[in-house]
Amino acid sequence: MKYLDFKIICIDLRKYSTYEDILKLLEDNEIVGLYVEKILELREKYNKIFIDVIGNELFAVLHKNGEIELSVNTDTHLFNLKSLKPQGKGLIKDLSDLSLDEILDKINKSGIDSLTPREKYFLKKHQ
Repeated sequence: MKYLDFKIICIDLRKYSTYEDILKLLEDNEIVGLYVEKILELREKYNKIFIDVIGNELFAVLHKNGEIELSVNTDTHLFNLKSLKPQGKGLIKDLSDLSLDEILDKINKSGIDSLTPREKYFLKKHQ
Protein backbone atom coordinates (compact mmCIF):
# COMPACT_ATOMS: atom_id res chain seq x y z
CA MET A 1 0.00 0.00 0.00
CA LYS A 2 1.38 3.38 -0.96
CA TYR A 3 0.95 6.10 1.63
CA LEU A 4 1.84 9.74 1.26
CA ASP A 5 3.43 11.73 4.03
CA PHE A 6 2.28 15.31 4.28
CA LYS A 7 2.74 18.03 6.83
CA ILE A 8 0.56 20.83 5.58
CA ILE A 9 0.88 24.32 6.99
CA CYS A 10 -1.31 27.30 6.23
CA ILE A 11 0.04 30.81 5.92
CA ASP A 12 -2.52 33.61 5.95
CA LEU A 13 -0.80 36.06 3.64
CA ARG A 14 -3.09 38.90 4.72
CA LYS A 15 -1.34 38.93 8.11
CA TYR A 16 2.26 39.16 6.86
CA SER A 17 3.37 41.97 4.58
CA THR A 18 7.13 42.18 4.91
CA TYR A 19 10.10 39.94 4.37
CA GLU A 20 10.91 40.16 8.08
CA ASP A 21 7.36 39.18 9.11
CA ILE A 22 7.40 36.04 7.00
CA LEU A 23 10.96 35.14 7.97
CA LYS A 24 10.07 35.44 11.67
CA LEU A 25 6.95 33.29 11.14
CA LEU A 26 8.98 30.55 9.47
CA GLU A 27 11.76 30.69 12.07
CA ASP A 28 9.31 30.69 15.00
CA ASN A 29 7.71 27.54 13.60
CA GLU A 30 11.05 25.92 12.71
CA ILE A 31 10.18 25.71 9.01
CA VAL A 32 13.17 25.57 6.70
CA GLY A 33 13.61 25.38 2.95
CA LEU A 34 10.94 27.88 1.93
CA TYR A 35 11.76 31.04 -0.01
CA VAL A 36 10.45 34.17 1.65
CA GLU A 37 10.65 36.09 -1.65
CA LYS A 38 8.37 33.55 -3.35
CA ILE A 39 5.88 33.73 -0.48
CA LEU A 40 5.81 37.52 -0.84
CA GLU A 41 5.09 37.14 -4.59
CA LEU A 42 2.20 34.80 -3.87
CA ARG A 43 0.71 37.49 -1.63
CA GLU A 44 -0.26 39.44 -4.77
CA LYS A 45 -2.73 36.75 -5.91
CA TYR A 46 -3.74 34.74 -2.85
CA ASN A 47 -5.11 35.20 0.67
CA LYS A 48 -3.74 31.92 2.01
CA ILE A 49 -1.26 29.32 0.88
CA PHE A 50 -1.03 25.71 2.01
CA ILE A 51 2.45 24.22 1.86
CA ASP A 52 3.64 20.66 2.37
CA VAL A 53 6.77 21.27 4.43
CA ILE A 54 7.97 17.68 4.05
CA GLY A 55 8.26 18.02 0.28
CA ASN A 56 8.59 21.83 0.30
CA GLU A 57 5.80 22.02 -2.27
CA LEU A 58 2.82 24.26 -2.65
CA PHE A 59 -0.20 22.08 -1.82
CA ALA A 60 -3.08 24.50 -2.44
CA VAL A 61 -3.97 28.19 -2.52
CA LEU A 62 -6.94 30.27 -1.49
CA HIS A 63 -7.62 32.93 -4.11
CA LYS A 64 -8.72 36.39 -3.05
CA ASN A 65 -12.20 35.53 -4.39
CA GLY A 66 -12.48 32.59 -1.95
CA GLU A 67 -11.82 29.83 -4.48
CA ILE A 68 -9.49 27.02 -3.40
CA GLU A 69 -7.12 25.61 -6.00
CA LEU A 70 -5.02 22.47 -5.58
CA SER A 71 -1.58 22.53 -7.12
CA VAL A 72 -0.83 20.31 -10.11
CA ASN A 73 1.45 18.14 -7.96
CA THR A 74 -1.28 17.73 -5.35
CA ASP A 75 -3.77 16.58 -7.99
CA THR A 76 -1.27 14.05 -9.33
CA HIS A 77 -0.37 12.69 -5.87
CA LEU A 78 -3.98 12.41 -4.71
CA PHE A 79 -5.37 10.87 -7.89
CA ASN A 80 -2.61 8.26 -8.04
CA LEU A 81 -3.37 6.92 -4.57
CA LYS A 82 -4.93 3.48 -4.54
CA SER A 83 -8.10 2.89 -2.55
CA LEU A 84 -7.86 0.98 0.71
CA LYS A 85 -8.84 -2.67 0.59
CA PRO A 86 -9.75 -4.96 3.50
CA GLN A 87 -6.74 -6.76 4.94
CA GLY A 88 -7.00 -10.16 6.62
CA LYS A 89 -10.04 -10.55 8.85
CA GLY A 90 -12.34 -7.77 7.81
CA LEU A 91 -14.92 -6.01 9.91
CA ILE A 92 -17.81 -7.87 8.29
CA LYS A 93 -16.15 -11.16 7.32
CA ASP A 94 -15.50 -12.61 10.76
CA LEU A 95 -17.11 -11.57 14.02
CA SER A 96 -17.03 -15.03 15.59
CA ASP A 97 -14.59 -13.97 18.30
CA LEU A 98 -17.10 -11.42 19.68
CA SER A 99 -19.99 -12.07 22.05
CA LEU A 100 -22.91 -9.85 22.96
CA ASP A 101 -22.44 -10.49 26.69
CA GLU A 102 -18.77 -9.45 26.61
CA ILE A 103 -19.57 -6.27 24.70
CA LEU A 104 -22.39 -5.34 27.08
CA ASP A 105 -20.07 -5.98 30.05
CA LYS A 106 -17.47 -3.72 28.47
CA ILE A 107 -20.08 -0.97 28.00
CA ASN A 108 -21.15 -1.28 31.66
CA LYS A 109 -17.54 -1.15 32.84
CA SER A 110 -15.99 1.47 30.51
CA GLY A 111 -18.82 3.10 28.56
CA ILE A 112 -19.91 2.87 24.93
CA ASP A 113 -17.01 5.05 23.76
CA SER A 114 -14.60 2.29 24.77
CA LEU A 115 -15.89 -0.02 22.02
CA THR A 116 -13.83 -0.71 18.90
CA PRO A 117 -15.41 -0.18 15.47
CA ARG A 118 -15.81 -3.98 15.11
CA GLU A 119 -17.60 -4.18 18.48
CA LYS A 120 -19.92 -1.32 17.53
CA TYR A 121 -20.71 -3.03 14.24
CA PHE A 122 -21.38 -6.33 16.02
CA LEU A 123 -23.67 -4.58 18.51
CA LYS A 124 -25.59 -2.87 15.70
CA LYS A 125 -26.07 -6.21 13.89
CA HIS A 126 -27.44 -7.81 17.10
CA GLN A 127 -30.03 -5.23 18.12
